[in-house]
Order: sequence, then C-alpha cells, then structure tokens
Amino acid sequence: MPSIDKESVQGKPIIGHTVVGTTAVKVCQHKGAIKGILIKAGSENTVDVFLGTRPSVLADNSETGGFPIPPGAALELPIEDPSLLYVVATEESQDIAWVIM
Repeated sequence: MPSIDKESVQGKPIIGHTVVGTTAVKVCQHKGAIKGILIKAGSENTVDVFLGTRPSVLADNSETGGFPIPPGAALELPIEDPSLLYVVATEESQDIAWVIM
C-alpha cells in the first residue's frame, strides 16, 4: 500500500468515487492539489482500471494504453492538477475511490 508523507496539509482532503466504464472519464474535476492524489481501485472490480493523461487512453497494454490498476490496488501520484487524469476499463461499472491532498 502506498504511503503518504507525514507532513500535514492545511484544509480538508477532497474525497470521492468515480464509476469507470469502457469510455474514458476524468478521475475527478478538482484542479487544486497540494500533495497529490491517492487512487484506489475497488476491491469488487472485476477487471483492471487503466489510468492515463488523455481522454483517448485505452484499457490495454498498447502504446496508447493506460497504467493498469488491479482490483484493490492503490496508486499515489504527486500531481497538482488531478483533473488531467483519465480512467477506463474493459467492463462497465468499475469503481475507483480517490483522495486529493
């Protein structure tokens, strides 16, 4: 499981879920992150969710495919604008939870 630095962040974290299907969607609409974003694929997911930086990201291992996040796995990214991230899967109704800090 990824670890977050123990430095405190002013303000409340922003927490949410995104339903992922076969068409790429933004992870979230929030632009302001101080430390980054933690993304966790739902443990009930039946397939990997693929993360990318373009709305054309594919749910595969091709050149335009995304970074796979298996069911139950988490990924921490030090990014200031989480709204630049997209997710897609090979099946509908997959879930990701996210925390912006």
